[in-house]
Amino acid sequence: MSEGFITFRDVSREYRMGEVTIKAVDSASFTIDEGKFTLIVGPSGAGKTTILNMLGGMDKASSGSINVAGIDISSYNKK
Repeated sequence: MSEGFITFRDVSREYRMGEVTIKAVDSASFTIDEGKFTLIVGPSGAGKTTILNMLGGMDKASSGSINVAGIDISSYNKK
């Protein structure tokens, strides 16, 4: 996969609810080039909001890497 301005590489997000694990995003990979108009579409429950929350830093990936402008934001802490 080539490096874009935004690169999601094998990103997953899991939530634990008691003994149940919910996979909101399962191994998503994509790139977005700088200056490109991009839509994220899919049915309800597909993980669109979770992807946007991870990209905006409001949520953390369970695994994988998220790079924006060459910076790995998936390793950031809550601060």
